[in-house]
Amino acid sequence: MAYLLDTNHCSELFAGNDEQLRRRAEQEDADEVCISATVAGELSYMCWNSERREENWERLERFLKTVRVVPVEVEVARYYGEVKAALWEKFGPKSKKDRRQREFKTIGFSENDIWIAAAAISCGAILVTADGHFSRIQQACQDLRVESWLSSPPPAPLR
Repeated sequence: MAYLLDTNHCSELFAGNDEQLRRRAEQEDADEVCISATVAGELSYMCWNSERREENWERLERFLKTVRVVPVEVEVARYYGEVKAALWEKFGPKSKKDRRQREFKTIGFSENDIWIAAAAISCGAILVTADGHFSRIQQACQDLRVESWLSSPPPAPLR
């Protein structure tokens, strides 16, 4: 079974505070644990904004050598469109006029979350996350499978 880690799980792995998460990540076959290019970008952004930039860059570089990064390719883009359309249909305004007058973000989903969900669906992976938005995405996209490996909610981002 493949698992795609969301940013919050990667951050917690870096922090090393969650023993349950560490054990679970270590017990999985390394070929079965991946992240999306979007998660890699979010982690990079977190490094750039951290107080310990060099230390966190080194952690990120080591981590990226241990996981497969799912690139944004045509199949992921196709699922992105499918997921976004399903979310708009389920949670967006019902009239065409209202849809034209509202921006997608007003229904409560970030573009990055949609890309991450699309990457998980495209490679048949279970999305490993503590982000509640993905439970809502599941309501519109039954192909998205979600679970969390954290023993408690994620801490604040890297500093």
